[in-house]
Amino acid sequence: MTQIVDTFERLGAVKIITAALDKRFGPLDATIKAQIALYLFELLEVLNLAQFDFASLDDLKTWLAANPVPPWVDPLGEWDEDEKIA
Repeated sequence: MTQIVDTFERLGAVKIITAALDKRFGPLDATIKAQIALYLFELLEVLNLAQFDFASLDDLKTWLAANPVPPWVDPLGEWDEDEKIA
């Protein structure tokens, strides 16, 4: 049950952050939204605070480039430990 709550919390954070960024900078590119959607909740919290320092869309892009999603991240936590890349 905790995993479901965590997933909904993360998805809610993605929705709120992308909506705020859309409102501030205009519609975000799909690749930007896709990257944000893959972030774990902890990084979403960091992005949520960092967005207040962004003066432009370029600032957001710079932040995203500095905070890529590792290829092994499973934001929904659906993989078994044995399936994850070591």
